[in-house]
Amino acid sequence: MALKPGEVSDPLRQPGTVYIFRAESVTYKPFDQVSNEIFNQVRMDRYRQWMDQMNSDAKVDIKSPAFLGKAPAAKEPGAR
Repeated sequence: MALKPGEVSDPLRQPGTVYIFRAESVTYKPFDQVSNEIFNQVRMDRYRQWMDQMNSDAKVDIKSPAFLGKAPAAKEPGAR
């Protein structure tokens, strides 16, 4: 983020890879132009985390499989 246009970064080593970045241009947007986008992204990330937690905590225990009835018969390919 501190690179000026045309500058190249030091190598960034990751397992099995090395990245080098070059800044073509550097632009900034005022906070008031991006605040709604940031808010929505944070809100969606928190919702996704909450939903993932709810899904992992939910335990379904079917005491009587007969309650659900028989599984529908498989259709043959091409049948309507």
